[in-house]
Amino acid sequence: MAELILGKDGSGMDIKGNFGARLCLVLCICAGQSLATAQDLDEIDDSPLEETQFRPEVEMKIKIFKNLDALLEGRVRVKREIDFRERTGIALSWSVNKYLSLTPSYIFQSEQELHGETEYEHRLRFAATARLPFKRWRFSDRNLVERRFFDDGDKQTRYRNRAEVERVFTVKDKDTSVFLADEVFYESDVKAWTRNRLYLGARRDFSDRFEAEIYYFRQNGAFDRPRDLHVVGTSFGVRLR
Repeated sequence: MAELILGKDGSGMDIKGNFGARLCLVLCICAGQSLATAQDLDEIDDSPLEETQFRPEVEMKIKIFKNLDALLEGRVRVKREIDFRERTGIALSWSVNKYLSLTPSYIFQSEQELHGETEYEHRLRFAATARLPFKRWRFSDRNLVERRFFDDGDKQTRYRNRAEVERVFTVKDKDTSVFLADEVFYESDVKAWTRNRLYLGARRDFSDRFEAEIYYFRQNGAFDRPRDLHVVGTSFGVRLR
């Protein structure tokens, strides 16, 4: 039997009795501490688990040689009210043949957060894309490695693989296509596959100098916050020469 004994002034207490009663008291204390810790973690990271974003992008192409193009890229990502990210980049795209292209690139990125701080990042990237055309179908597989340099001194290597299938149609004498793609991410700092993106979109060649793309992708992340993204994006390609 457990017994509760009050002190002489009625304010103190003690527990005396069997082991079960004392164990119950210890478990209650531990449960209270765990609940407080969970509440503290929620207060530290109040980011949503799911988010919707819009990502417009413009890419300008300049032909240097027959199989070599210079690319200039600009992108804005709008999310969580006024939180947004800006990205600019330059690349060289070399079409080795109709089955393979190689693309080294550099990207500078800045992100303005809600509380006013701005974070910067530099990326060195190299992509190899294999393509297999078959009648009105196009199959491609892009392997991308990027070295990321953050403004706080941290570095990270990330590998991305994107497999895509595309069906081409002719609409008013212009190529129009729909595509489905899946992209996975591997990050060196956590040594794990961290993200998966599933894309659905359409492309249209309006002329030899202008093309447009609209797409939607759903991202699931293992370590990200938010973990799940719904993203609508647009991309406009302009060939200057």
